[in-house]
Amino acid sequence: VDFFKEELIGRVQLLSKIEEQCVNKVKALCLIGMSGIGKTTLAKATLENVKHIYDASCFVECVVMDDSFTTTCNILEQLNEKSKPKDMWEAQWALKSFFIKYKVIMVFDNVYDQSQIEDVVSIDDLFANNGSTLIATSRDWKIMEYYDVKIYRMKFEGLDDEIKRLSNEFFEVGKKVVDACNGLPLSLKVVDAYLRD
Repeated sequence: VDFFKEELIGRVQLLSKIEEQCVNKVKALCLIGMSGIGKTTLAKATLENVKHIYDASCFVECVVMDDSFTTTCNILEQLNEKSKPKDMWEAQWALKSFFIKYKVIMVFDNVYDQSQIEDVVSIDDLFANNGSTLIATSRDWKIMEYYDVKIYRMKFEGLDDEIKRLSNEFFEVGKKVVDACNGLPLSLKVVDAYLRD
């Protein structure tokens, strides 16, 4: 948590809930919310804090230009797999073999289409070994709701409630700042940069 402490504005409790799900061997969870609300930061912090309970970990940033083969090879590289697949079939076979042997935590960040996961890794393959976990971040729950596996859904709201924890003297000023930033942690970081001096 120390590494991400500055980044986790008002989200430490959520981080604890996500980590608890991983410790309890949740198969899949999806962090849903608008851009700038802190999904990626929480996913990275979770990965950093719980990867010790898995055999391997991987973070996949979903990018429009990346094809499935490139993404799969990137995952294999992060998993320290030595094989250099020549085509998609070999890449998926290598990934499937890895998932059978090892317990993996895998984050797919900024998923905007279900195929970004399905074209890379079969959910059945990922969960071939019972202890693996998939975390996805997305703006839209519909992308994840069609999987057969039960997915723990965590919807992110703005930071409005977090401001109530401030002492009375800072409450009014804090409320105005949070309102001006629409409750988005990313906006608060930008404002913070201007207010530091």
